[in-house]
Amino acid sequence: MNRASILIVDDDPIGRSSYAALLAREEYEIATASDGPSAIRLAQELRPDVILLDVMMPGMDGFEVTRRLRATAELAEVPILILTALDDPRSRLTALVAGADDFVSKPVDRIEFRARLRSITRLNRYRRLTEQRERYQRLFDRSPCGLMALTADGRVHETNPAAARLLERWLGPPPHHLRALLPDAALGRFAQLMAAASDPTTSARDEFAVRLNRVPIWFELSVSRLSADADSYLAALTDRSAERKLEEELHQSQKLESIGQLAGGIAHDFNNLLTVINGFTSLALESPALDDASRDGLEQVFRAGEQAAVLTRQLLAFGRRAIVTPVHLNLVALVREVEKLLRRLIGEHITMRVTARPISGVVWADPSQIEQILLNLAANARDAMPDGGTFAIDVSEVAEAAPGPAPGWLRLTASDTGCGMPPDVRERIFEPFFTTKPLGKGTGLGLATVYGIVQQCAGRIRVDSAVGQGTTFTVDLPRVEAPPAHAPASAEQAVARGTETVLVAEDEALVRGFAVAALAASGYTVLTAGDGEEALAVAAAHPGPIHLLFTDAVMPKLGGRGLSERLLKVRPGVKILWTSGYDDDAIAQTAGQTATAGFVQKPYTAMRLLRAVREALDK
Repeated sequence: MNRASILIVDDDPIGRSSYAALLAREEYEIATASDGPSAIRLAQELRPDVILLDVMMPGMDGFEVTRRLRATAELAEVPILILTALDDPRSRLTALVAGADDFVSKPVDRIEFRARLRSITRLNRYRRLTEQRERYQRLFDRSPCGLMALTADGRVHETNPAAARLLERWLGPPPHHLRALLPDAALGRFAQLMAAASDPTTSARDEFAVRLNRVPIWFELSVSRLSADADSYLAALTDRSAERKLEEELHQSQKLESIGQLAGGIAHDFNNLLTVINGFTSLALESPALDDASRDGLEQVFRAGEQAAVLTRQLLAFGRRAIVTPVHLNLVALVREVEKLLRRLIGEHITMRVTARPISGVVWADPSQIEQILLNLAANARDAMPDGGTFAIDVSEVAEAAPGPAPGWLRLTASDTGCGMPPDVRERIFEPFFTTKPLGKGTGLGLATVYGIVQQCAGRIRVDSAVGQGTTFTVDLPRVEAPPAHAPASAEQAVARGTETVLVAEDEALVRGFAVAALAASGYTVLTAGDGEEALAVAAAHPGPIHLLFTDAVMPKLGGRGLSERLLKVRPGVKILWTSGYDDDAIAQTAGQTATAGFVQKPYTAMRLLRAVREALDK
């Protein structure tokens, strides 16, 4: 045990020396000061067990020093003994009022003085030890981290409230044995933790997972030895489930980002192929020499290509490279279009019922986004009915007035007879990354995406569900009046012929060949290039005017933007028409910033290309 410390304060060096000599045999640690300010400074630095303080000192007497020491929080409880030759009641009262603990008259009785100091020192050290224990007990009890005292074999004999809650949650009421908490594979690791913490100056930690109601819960276990000569350890148990969940969400987000980029790249390449397939098929269908059987086969190919184009738009939407293109959308017609796809998605063990009565009005929305709502709701219904059930979709009108100029609502209802949801789950289903599905079975983004789309459409969504009673999602979208139908284009408008010169810059040879064939067949003079630099060289070598640049947005060496900017400097009157396999907002915005005349999304048909070229030239 450390020796007690005493601070002697006296302006008389002889007095300081005599008191120090008097206490030398008691094995005290002695410090001295000759005035009040230095006494206060030393007391704050050393935190002595007792202060012996002379009253009569120049500048600052012992009474004032006592008052200032008592005003210092860390010294408020240190015993102060006033040393003075004055033995009058007034001086004693002044010392006690200032905060002194006792009054020692000079000259002191050596035996009595030593005894009093010994008693005061012991009482003060006991008080300090008690306060320290109480302080550590408060820290132990109030720590948010679970703290446990345990033996080397894992028997827990003391816990703080946080540890008690964790252990009782996993193991039930005490007595607790920590080995019951750890999975079998971690028992050897637990022994290694104990061995690594055999030195009291070191600690060892590891992370483990336990399962509560089939849900993995991660915690960190840190072990340190309390003393080298005792079989007792202190273990800290911290619930890391929230951190693990955030890490998993970040990993899932990064994985989805990578998958989205891959999906966008695949859709871009596939759109190039579809441009060739659908383009040459549309050209072949215009031939008057086709017999009925050939025409029917080519029409089947063209319809398949159009369906494939829808799939690529969905891939681009997943990769977040899709432009949101709202149109006047007939909900009933859309539901009927995707009904077959939904039936394949939910499986044959589930009965699907669609009620879509004719309704007045349409909604202003992107068809691919409404399809995504239906697909996500159908997938959730399928997962809620592993043993079969009924999935129903209903489209109806709502008489309630909608905010703003919309005359009312159109309602899309999706309901199932599945397991349903408890209230705590129902309140969180629209949170990103929240999922009740096992790890690897769900992303927690489906219903969050549905919610975002509905909000983007100025709509509203409601969910009604109870355990064992199924789930119903109700989506309301503002109803708008359908625009008047346009008369079909005349044959002359459909042909969209011309005699101008068009420079086609496209790095995909098959796509470039189709565009050249379609334009040449309609009377245009066509120049071709496989990238931006080649296009500039072709333009420089061409002696006549170039009326239109038809360029892919993304090309090697020099892309569409760089090409258009440099070409406009040497041929300022040229019109620019963009195309891309990406359905990307950035590409569309770039097109709008470079004096462009239009944008054609791949895959395009010959008729769409010719109309876009004609419109661009006529602007």
